[in-house]
Amino acid sequence: IQVYSDGSGYKGQIGAAAILFCAGKAPSTLRYHLGTDKEHTVFEAEEVGLTLAAKLIATEPHLSFPLSISIDNQASIQAGESFYTRPGSYLADRFRRIMHQIARRNDNFETTIRWVPGHSDIHGNEEADKLAKLAAEGRHNNSPLNDLPHYLR
Repeated sequence: IQVYSDGSGYKGQIGAAAILFCAGKAPSTLRYHLGTDKEHTVFEAEEVGLTLAAKLIATEPHLSFPLSISIDNQASIQAGESFYTRPGSYLADRFRRIMHQIARRNDNFETTIRWVPGHSDIHGNEEADKLAKLAAEGRHNNSPLNDLPHYLR
């Protein structure tokens, strides 16, 4: 299982997305529009993208470990490693909480968060970027509410 997440600022709007690839299956995706770039930042979108990735993992019926989550934002990775309160840290807490629930349900839990360079022709990252831009275009491109993490409903 390989998961990619991304956040994007596009045409003055902010969106987040994640895509899960599992051999032999069509990719699973989630998208969420945060709002305008006057109200939100791309960093917030990157963090929301990670929670969308965690939600995709949590709802995957046949998990196999190890799995990896790839993201093109180093600040988001570092935010997830820190337990200090700073702006946006509640979003990293949401991601950690979902991942902790997955770990409790799976004895063999092993996940790696990887940095991938953005816009470098890595298929999964490019797909996540397209989905994040689509989400940024407006709430009408959000995934169905029941599919999203509770705090985004």
